[in-house]
Amino acid sequence: MKALHFLPITLLSIISCMSIIACSNDDSNKKNDEVITITPLGNSQRYFDNGLTFTSQSGSENIEFTCNGDWNVSVANTIGGETWCTVTPANGKAGEGGFTVNIVENKGYDDRNVTITLTVGNIKKTIVVTQKQKDAILLTANKYELDNKGGKINLEVKTNVNYTVTINETDKKWIKQVGSNTRALSSSTLTFDISPNEEYEKREGVIYITNGELTETVHVYQASGGVVMLTKNEYFISDKEQTIAVDIKSNFNFEVKMPNVDWISIAPSTKSMSSHTLYYIISPNEEYDSRESEIIFYDKSNVKLADTLKIIQAQKDAIIISKKEYEVNSKENTIEFEVNSNIDFNVSIPSAASKWIENITTTQTRGLTSHKVYLKINENTSTYERSAKVVIKHTQSNVADTVFISQLGVPSLSPSSKTYHTYPKGGEISVSLSTNTNYTVEILGDAKEWITQPQTRGFREDILSFFISENNGDKRTGEIKIISENEETESIITVEQESYIHEGNISIRGNRKLQEIGERGYKQINGNLDILCFNNNKEDMITSLEVLNSITQINGDLLLNNCDIENFNGLNQLRKIQGDFVIESLNNFNRIESFNGLDNLEEIGGDFIMKDRLPYNGEKSTVNSNFSQLKDFKGLENLKKIGGNFQLIGLGYFRYQNSPYYYTSFNELESFEGLERLTTIGGNFKISSEGNDKYISFKKLSSLNNLTNLASIGGNFEIYAPEYEIAQLNTIELPTLKQINGYIYMRNGFYMGNRNRMNLVLENLEKLGGFECKSYTILNAPKLKRIDEKLYIGVAASKVGSINAQEILNGLSAITYVGKDLRIDCSGIESFEPLRNLSFVGGDLIFDIGGSERNNLQSFTGFESLTTIGGRLIWGTGVSSAGSVSTYTSFSNIQSFQGFNNLSSIGGFRMSINYGDFSKFTSFAGLENLRQIKGDFTIEIEDSFWGLSDISALTNLETVEGSEFKIKGCYKLKDFTPLKQALTSYQGTFLTYSNGYNPTKEQILNGEGKQ
Repeated sequence: MKALHFLPITLLSIISCMSIIACSNDDSNKKNDEVITITPLGNSQRYFDNGLTFTSQSGSENIEFTCNGDWNVSVANTIGGETWCTVTPANGKAGEGGFTVNIVENKGYDDRNVTITLTVGNIKKTIVVTQKQKDAILLTANKYELDNKGGKINLEVKTNVNYTVTINETDKKWIKQVGSNTRALSSSTLTFDISPNEEYEKREGVIYITNGELTETVHVYQASGGVVMLTKNEYFISDKEQTIAVDIKSNFNFEVKMPNVDWISIAPSTKSMSSHTLYYIISPNEEYDSRESEIIFYDKSNVKLADTLKIIQAQKDAIIISKKEYEVNSKENTIEFEVNSNIDFNVSIPSAASKWIENITTTQTRGLTSHKVYLKINENTSTYERSAKVVIKHTQSNVADTVFISQLGVPSLSPSSKTYHTYPKGGEISVSLSTNTNYTVEILGDAKEWITQPQTRGFREDILSFFISENNGDKRTGEIKIISENEETESIITVEQESYIHEGNISIRGNRKLQEIGERGYKQINGNLDILCFNNNKEDMITSLEVLNSITQINGDLLLNNCDIENFNGLNQLRKIQGDFVIESLNNFNRIESFNGLDNLEEIGGDFIMKDRLPYNGEKSTVNSNFSQLKDFKGLENLKKIGGNFQLIGLGYFRYQNSPYYYTSFNELESFEGLERLTTIGGNFKISSEGNDKYISFKKLSSLNNLTNLASIGGNFEIYAPEYEIAQLNTIELPTLKQINGYIYMRNGFYMGNRNRMNLVLENLEKLGGFECKSYTILNAPKLKRIDEKLYIGVAASKVGSINAQEILNGLSAITYVGKDLRIDCSGIESFEPLRNLSFVGGDLIFDIGGSERNNLQSFTGFESLTTIGGRLIWGTGVSSAGSVSTYTSFSNIQSFQGFNNLSSIGGFRMSINYGDFSKFTSFAGLENLRQIKGDFTIEIEDSFWGLSDISALTNLETVEGSEFKIKGCYKLKDFTPLKQALTSYQGTFLTYSNGYNPTKEQILNGEGKQ
């Protein structure tokens, strides 16, 4: 556009330029309206729709697509930070693109997955990558040993492949599987029936679990089955002579051990390897006492393999009971037993037991015969066991025998708790069980995979132990069923195991709670971690964070308040804080010298704040020293991003609840060493010291030079020490800083009149939110082109000390854009030449000079590129932002507006002049291209000697849109005709008075605009 004003051009050139501009604008609009698209190519569409699946082996796959914008691809984080999936490259340009997904070998026994996100503009597409687990067949045991009686064996199989079960062909006669021999991917229990071993030799069988490639072998060993068995083990004989036949089953040649008595003798018989019969002669019993003896049948080579025959012979008058002890369950029962007697007898039930034991026998007979006695046992509705002695007695004498009966109570299983909570790293839990019955324990469903029990059976009162495996997944719940004998009752115990990922906030108040939380071993906290100590509870003061050594990520705030730690060891695994990291202190944190222990911290999503805090209720500490040994930020070498504010705040002096509090803080801090990799601060960067010469902070801080990679500050950049300066901090150099989205505030000792000159060297700064230079700050930013908000150069000559205002302006030579007000206190300024690239001011452009200040300005040269002022153009003596007159000052050398030659539009115009000011100003020359004033136009002069006489440069002014159009005090101005075009469409109030000539609007429009 500059060429249009200074180069002679033809009409054809103008048309060509307009065409180019129009096309350019059309192209720009089309680009802005264009819909962002991502189109997968080839097989890649299937991957975006259905995901990408790999075997357990390492591998890679190419993803191809086209898009109409720059793209980037990222892989989501996994729990614990394990990196098994990567993509290359990570970004690219519009057009055909692609990246490769790379997978490392999965050595675990579980599938794993992660999400890949492809982003183009505001459009995202995702691929879920799944990698299969390592194939395996895991058995709980590969050997079983059984006695010759056989039984069932349960084999637990954990596998992630389909498999079949094969029993060795020669073993199928005595090993039989219960259920199918084919299984799918799961954890299951296989059951096998083992038949009794009736062979004399021990035997071995083999079971194969296989999927074709993997095979596991189970060996079953069964003891030898030597058999010697009596069909009847007790014989009740009358007192008369009798021959008894004894049936024996045996598969070996057995020996017989006869008792050393004279009333039993053997009759001739024949042994064999099968069932056979032996005969024994029992002599008559002439005594009045019964007698008994035993005959033993045994294996000569294994005396433990034996069976015993018991012979009981009655006395002359006898009562012989076949079984003398009975235990029944709590239900209604009937007991049947034999009474051999040759005399009359009665059944005597104690009165206390008569309510639950009833004799229901119908007949009794005389002679040594076998009688059946029936006792009805009523239901026991209590949980307590009960017992009684029932006496079988001769009706005429004291001859008697006794039957002992006990009845169990209602089965009861009462665990000490129904629910048990365990930590993610697992361990042992103990369940105290009060019971009156035998029971079995069953771990239900999938809980078998992570809950195990070394014993499965107990009696009466027990302590059951269960081992809980480590939980590397989500929170889980399992159930344990305790079942009484005969399945009459059961009890369910619930085990809830936390995940390493804790959902919700954690609040720690003192060391005891810290130890408890550390014991849980959390790896990720989806909430805040708030740690606080109180000075009035020294016994529970936190002195170490070692127990937190498993935490890798906090998806909330980390708040450390008043701890007496020496370092940050214990947080060594911490990689990311999603929220704020706040360290507050009241007379504490005085042992830390650095941030050692936070070596892996890469990102703080919110604020990073270290500050003095006020006392809580009950805390008394009026003079406080905080962070007194902190020298630097070593330990944070991997920190790359702070998403919010980065603030170090020393309170100095503070009045709180009618009491004064004094703070000295950070007084050993020398540098920001350790933050060399920090690239981004998303919010404000602030160092604040509000103390006086006695209570001050940051005494040794002299440099920010270690912030060698800091590229962006999203908020304000502020050094705030209003009363007493941070004396060592004179120069701040941040060579990599490219943008500050907020303001630069440098108030280092301003209010107390200290003269601490601040040199702010930002060699690569390109974008700034705003700058108010009120505190002796030179900003050297040779690449700064854009300031989005205000630029205020407000150092008066009487206050600048060692700073020349021209130096401030010289450091801003690349600026092209100021989004809001540009205000310049012109004291000490000799030239506006450093602003030669400025083309746009969005707010007011104000030229001011305070007190009795003078300057050597000759013109407005330097504003040649300025075309638009969105606000007012204000030029006056001591004007405020509202334009009011306050003091007597002078712009005595400026004669016109030369320098504003390309200015075409302003939001308003105001000139306010006191006596003796603008003594050489005579003309509006330089404003020939001004076409539009969107607000008021005001000239107010208080000096009768002021020389403005020529406003002919306003001839091209087309519109004034404000409500007031006023010219006052221009005693030499007599020609108003240049305003005719502007007044033609003007709708507001037009005033002229105290000028050389004061025409009305109508006079000017009627050709009477000059005298």
